[in-house]
Amino acid sequence: QQTRSLRGQFQQQIIESNGLVDDEPRSGEFWVERPNKIRWHYRQPYEQLIVADGVKVWLFDPDLDQVLVRDLETDSDDVAGLLLGSSEDITQRFTVTSMSANQYLLVPLAAESVIEQVVIEFEQQLMVSLEVRDKLGTTSKFEFFEQQANPDINPKQFRFIAPDGVDVVIQ
Repeated sequence: QQTRSLRGQFQQQIIESNGLVDDEPRSGEFWVERPNKIRWHYRQPYEQLIVADGVKVWLFDPDLDQVLVRDLETDSDDVAGLLLGSSEDITQRFTVTSMSANQYLLVPLAAESVIEQVVIEFEQQLMVSLEVRDKLGTTSKFEFFEQQANPDINPKQFRFIAPDGVDVVIQ
């Protein structure tokens, strides 16, 4: 069954190139609807919200009272691009190698990509972990849990209206 929408919880940990592990894992919840809609809400240790409506992306940082707005890049090699992309999109941007029955290694085809490699693990056709290592050696590990495939998601989840008084920076 094709996954058209997804929601769940995530935890993210960052490991620097020198091996230092971020002592404050990030966590929150996410909603994804294909094509190109995502709501990624960091709740811990600091609140941050990323919303893509299919055309624009908003990055809201309440601590800074700032919203960054940019055009959505559907071919990006970032986490959103991996979550939003179809299998076909991914095979056009990465060399995909099976590491086991449920685990895959992705290496970007584009030399200018900031990503060195990605390891994705699935269980019951749902992505349960994602490990992204950039060319500077920093690794971001994501674990996904309490996922629900193909839920009905309120379209308001993919809209963002900047709160009064925040700086809006268009990139």
